[in-house]
Amino acid sequence: MITDDIAALKRIALDTLATSHPTLSVFLDNEPVEQQPVNQPWCRFVVRPGAKVIAQAGQTKKYQQLGIAFLQIIIPPQSHEVAGYQIAEALDAVLRDWRSPDGALTVYQTEYRTIPSSDKEPNFQINYMAFWKSIRT
Repeated sequence: MITDDIAALKRIALDTLATSHPTLSVFLDNEPVEQQPVNQPWCRFVVRPGAKVIAQAGQTKKYQQLGIAFLQIIIPPQSHEVAGYQIAEALDAVLRDWRSPDGALTVYQTEYRTIPSSDKEPNFQINYMAFWKSIRT
């Protein structure tokens, strides 16, 4: 089920970030960001399911669910972008080639994309993406 996949990805990401960066503010999905840290990085973690296709036909069909998990790392002008990459690397060290305990969910690719600061948006942003798939009935 999609909800199992989302819960597993959120759990591993939040546990990893709580251990590697215990003071980091992490917001989920569309959770309102009431007080953004001004002088230090903060993050938003989002899991988005994508296409679902038949992986195995027959009486007990299995479906392959594809999706992307995003960690958006916001780095204010007072912080250095290296801090953002350290956050992304901590999560990547765990998620790269990660498989859920039940074996149904796998991260098969990770990627970084950056959004430079500008006059309109003074924060530097690193988007860490983990592409995942699961095969379930």
